[in-house]
Amino acid sequence: MTHGIGESEMESSAFHTCKKTNVCTNDIINQQTTNPSMKTSITLAVLLAGILTVVALPSYADHVQITISLTPYTEAECDTSYTCVSLSTATLDVGGEVIWANDGSETITLTSGKAGGHHTGEDFGPIKLEPGQTYSLMFEEAGKIDFHLVDHPWMVGTIDVVSDEEHTHDDDHTDGHKHAALEAEKPIGVAIDVSIEDEGGVNLNIMTQGLVWAPENVNEDHIPGEGHAHLYVDGVKTRIYTPYFHIPGLEAGVHHIRVTLNANTHDDMYVNGFPVEAVATVVVSEHEHDHDQELSPVNGDSSISIDATVHTDLKSGYNLEVSITDFVISGEGVDAEHVSGEGYAVISIDGEYFNRLYGEWIKIPALDTGVHTITVNLFSYDHRPYHWNGEPIETSIVVEASADDGESMHMH
Repeated sequence: MTHGIGESEMESSAFHTCKKTNVCTNDIINQQTTNPSMKTSITLAVLLAGILTVVALPSYADHVQITISLTPYTEAECDTSYTCVSLSTATLDVGGEVIWANDGSETITLTSGKAGGHHTGEDFGPIKLEPGQTYSLMFEEAGKIDFHLVDHPWMVGTIDVVSDEEHTHDDDHTDGHKHAALEAEKPIGVAIDVSIEDEGGVNLNIMTQGLVWAPENVNEDHIPGEGHAHLYVDGVKTRIYTPYFHIPGLEAGVHHIRVTLNANTHDDMYVNGFPVEAVATVVVSEHEHDHDQELSPVNGDSSISIDATVHTDLKSGYNLEVSITDFVISGEGVDAEHVSGEGYAVISIDGEYFNRLYGEWIKIPALDTGVHTITVNLFSYDHRPYHWNGEPIETSIVVEASADDGESMHMH
């Protein structure tokens, strides 16, 4: 085993943070967040608690690296209010590395073994970590290693180190479908930033390394380094084609979010026997839906135009492609101040709100047999509709859905 202690820095290290009233999220690649509101939520989360995840980044290491964030609170608070330690059991392969990060505001003492057991400190420790410090350990043999905090013995966990022979690619995902595993030919990685809005909407920033987003090639042959993402919210799956994505209003409570990287063929991408994925747990507070609120429009420009194309998806539903001239569409500035000529789109189906669009492509589910109208409107970052000459800037496209369009073969 090799180990070391270092300072934990937000810009350069892998870290995982969580706040009971806001969000648990993970970050595995260098990222300077430019959205002021998102930066605030992440900074607050760093001060409060943590979550664990497994990621694979072959460009930096041959094996998986896991970061466990430790944020001490009382036993009662850890049981009911905060995620004081990440998942109670973490799994990695032989040669992998675990980094424990003190994301709290007080000194902690980390050691191996069970609290009160006879083998305390046999594998490592006790190690004192000041706020912001990390302790790393590489595991070169298979086996299980327990750990706990000496001064907070209720904060415990287990590292399960497995050999290559123990890995399997037959994960039965929570949506009930089995996806083939595809070992990535190129270095690849993923992380997510999560921001919760007042009405329960969740904005995702999916940060990738080594992936070319290729919605135009979905369902086509595999091309190394190309693909899209699958999003699972409490086990319910949808596809993502762009780095920014909006999850419409979630009910109050705890929700699990998982994002996987997938090839054009929908196969799950794997590295060193592990799926390339990122996870987060969000806690949505009670909120009121104020659908009657009318916001004053912002003035657009006569040169702004929207072109929308609906492509029938070979698996199920449709893929909507939107091209906008003289307008910047992005999720990066959402919830911030208005910037003229920038914003996002809102997709409606038969007059009913469907979702926001932060890029050029979005997956539309299968529609009932018949004629449907899909409308695209433009909105500012502060959620006001764009108008020109007193009329909303929008476009509509008519889709005639057949029974065949609505069938989902689930053969990926």
